[in-house]
Amino acid sequence: MEEEFELWRWGITPLFDLDVRPGADPVEFALSSSAYHFADLSISRTTATPSLFDRNASVVARSANDLLMLIWVMEGGMQLRTSRGESEIGPGDICAIDLQRRCRIETVNYRHTTVLMPRSLFTGVTGNVDQLHGTIFRSGDPMTSLLRAHFDGMIGQAGRFSGMEGRAAALGTASLVASYCGLAEEGWAALGEVRHAALLHDMRAMVEAKLHDPAFGPDALCAAFGLSRPTVYRLFEPLGGVASFIRRRRLRHAFALLTDKRNAALSIGTIANRCGFSSDAVFSRAFRHAYEMSPRTLRAMGRETESHPQFREATAFRVMKDWLLNGDIAPVFGNAIRG
Repeated sequence: MEEEFELWRWGITPLFDLDVRPGADPVEFALSSSAYHFADLSISRTTATPSLFDRNASVVARSANDLLMLIWVMEGGMQLRTSRGESEIGPGDICAIDLQRRCRIETVNYRHTTVLMPRSLFTGVTGNVDQLHGTIFRSGDPMTSLLRAHFDGMIGQAGRFSGMEGRAAALGTASLVASYCGLAEEGWAALGEVRHAALLHDMRAMVEAKLHDPAFGPDALCAAFGLSRPTVYRLFEPLGGVASFIRRRRLRHAFALLTDKRNAALSIGTIANRCGFSSDAVFSRAFRHAYEMSPRTLRAMGRETESHPQFREATAFRVMKDWLLNGDIAPVFGNAIRG
């Protein structure tokens, strides 16, 4: 049904621009989905007709959360396009998508289990999840089988979790995923030994704490950790380079401030200053380059999205969208969308 398709398209706008596959008719679209949200983790099982999901730069700007997505293709198949190229994903395969980055997915008729986890869940666990984008865990791998069984167990028990149990399950899922980081098909080497991963974790924490300081940069990290510039640059290389990483985190923090209703009275200049940019102009140029829109456009777009009148009563879709935008739903709950 076309109305159902429009609701689904609206509900997942924080994640993707959605369309039917070329030549298909939205009137023929069909969807059945069940989802559970707990402890900042979401797990859903969805059956739908062929679809096209596009996560471009504008879509990346819609979601304040820093999420990792895992898709288990249970039936059907899909084509995934990332910066690493194009890959065919078949039944039993699991793919990983870093939602800070761009991708495009084209499906046939499908049944998927999808897990969404904030990067904060991986704090303190060993494994470099930053290099998982586009990674495929193939169906024949015994470790992939273990991950599928874990997802099945999560779906089966999610509605029974207490708040504490949900948190434990979410942390366990993050640890399990992180432990597979070096075992995927492409054989990504982690950043080195565990001590290197731990060192990078500490340096990233310092970056987050110093986003407000315009003088903070690679030299400050070298001084704080007693490392040479080549060592720091080498550690941050998988993340796109140290200077680029710091700039992205400043922009991401600015994005969060711009989309938070509590900051509506803050000027663009104040937000730029709080995120360590030397001037409004420097901030606006960097923001436009990253998100293909100005800070003011993003702020206005958020207001328009929240006031969309056509879907005010679509409770299940609104709950899903609010979680994707804000990630602040604390209690365990489930909701279903039936087509």
